[in-house]
Amino acid sequence: MALIISNSPTDSIIKVKEVNFQLLYLIPDPYVLNPTTYKAIVKLSAMKNFLIIAPSEIFLKIGGHIAIEPDFDKAGKYAGRLMNEFLSQGKQDSLHLPIKGLIINEKEMRERKYITPKGYTIKSIKGGGL
Repeated sequence: MALIISNSPTDSIIKVKEVNFQLLYLIPDPYVLNPTTYKAIVKLSAMKNFLIIAPSEIFLKIGGHIAIEPDFDKAGKYAGRLMNEFLSQGKQDSLHLPIKGLIINEKEMRERKYITPKGYTIKSIKGGGL
């Protein structure tokens, strides 16, 4: 497993080009992950044959493979609980984002012959691409 840590859009593209892996999970950092960077990563994905897990469905329209569908209702309740605990000097926990399901890009998954993951609520879109 390779961990790619990047602090700029250009740096992220360079690192994706240099490292070999099968799966790339992109965190929702708007500074590093912008539409231009994402399109470049999608092109590299086709050349290097790796799967992209995007932070939201909108990226699938650009040509990603799988997106996480956050459960914002649970996340909001959890964040509220943590804030109440913090304000009352209680136990402090790390914040995580509950996942409601996955969204797949049918076109990209079919072209790459990837098997749809099981155990999640799956939605699909027809997909776009570059």
